[in-house]
Amino acid sequence: MKDMDRRSVVEEIAALERVIRERIVARDTLNAEILHLQEKLRAVHKIYFADALAEKGRQLTAVGLTEAIRILLRKHGRAMTAASVKLGLEILGFDLERFKNPSAAIHNTLIRMSKTRELYYDEKDKAYGFPGATGVPLLNAFQRATERNKK
Repeated sequence: MKDMDRRSVVEEIAALERVIRERIVARDTLNAEILHLQEKLRAVHKIYFADALAEKGRQLTAVGLTEAIRILLRKHGRAMTAASVKLGLEILGFDLERFKNPSAAIHNTLIRMSKTRELYYDEKDKAYGFPGATGVPLLNAFQRATERNKK
């Protein structure tokens, strides 16, 4: 009788180990499917966000460079260098390829906006911003007039 009990125990162990192996194979299959689904999800996210950025870019392309810079500086809320303005416009999807020299076009636009006192130019940081934005003095016109009077 002990041999019979021993044999049934060994058979039971073998059966349980077989079930465990089957479950491990099933788990591995599910994990592979999950990884595949996660990769698909990432791809869809990239496509969606690329489409959203492209749409934003199309909206910005409908406006000129000056207005696009205004939008970017308002959204950013603080002074930006010409290089960071260019990068921001590229991220938003603004079509800079229509300019022969995009950096020069951005620089000239920022200089013009500064000369008309729409923007404040900080010579130390080489950054442009709307008066009152973070890091930009509020009374830039008054300050400029004061600086001219000192000279």
